Amino acid sequence: MQAAIKSDQKADTTSWIRRRQTGVAFAVRGLLSKERGGGLTGRHFIGRLLIGFISVMSFSLLSKKSSTYAMGGVVAGMVAASSIALVPAAQASITTFNLTTSSVVNSPSPLSFGPIGVDNIILTLSNPQGSNLPANSLNTNSSGFCAFALVGNSNGRCGYLAGSNSVINGFSLSFDKSVYLRQFDIAGLQNITGGSIAFGSELFNFTGNGPQTFINPFLASAGSTILVTTTGAPDGQSGVFRLTNLQVELAPEASVPGPLPLLGAGAAFAYSRKLRTRILKKAC
Repeated sequence: MQAAIKSDQKADTTSWIRRRQTGVAFAVRGLLSKERGGGLTGRHFIGRLLIGFISVMSFSLLSKKSSTYAMGGVVAGMVAASSIALVPAAQASITTFNLTTSSVVNSPSPLSFGPIGVDNIILTLSNPQGSNLPANSLNTNSSGFCAFALVGNSNGRCGYLAGSNSVINGFSLSFDKSVYLRQFDIAGLQNITGGSIAFGSELFNFTGNGPQTFINPFLASAGSTILVTTTGAPDGQSGVFRLTNLQVELAPEASVPGPLPLLGAGAAFAYSRKLRTRILKKAC
């Protein structure tokens, strides 16, 4: 009789271990999978942790309680955890860089703005393009950042002296985090009948001041450099236009850092192995 009871306990323990391992495997598989059409964000990662935890606990209860109640617990737990994991993300915050300054700034490259916004993003402007540019060739004032200037003989522009024949027709920008470019504002347009500005291959043509919106959000990867080129059609010997604001949105993380799911899987299997050894000793 005692042998039969001990045999039943061992079988029950073995079944419990197998069900726990099934739950662990389900949890690990959920952590390693990726979202369709994108990476695994922190929100989904936390949700899957909950799914995995509830799965492990529910499967381990199957041999302790009746199958009906245990399966009901599994289903209820999975639904609850899934609802947490799949709650729509909050509206992404927009960070607006104000490129104006209260006083005139003539700065050597590079020129940084930030960190600003809830995401603490840093914008860096550098590498001015053109000809006959002075050392301090990045210029901002109360009208904004000088994106284009043609300096004639009668008027100085963007810190360039009259008669210098200086031309600025581009610059580079970069961010410390991956962002989508959303919108920018043209301002300070003087003596120009029309102009253009291109962020990489994204070209904007304009004839006056005002906002310009990216139809397709332009991705600027963290640390990458984007060349911005500008043109203008002066109605005289000189002309200028500036940028006042640049709006960006933080891009979703590409994925959870590689080692994290692997470490989680290793920890789960190590725990399962120790648990199995401990329970087998008690059963014997």
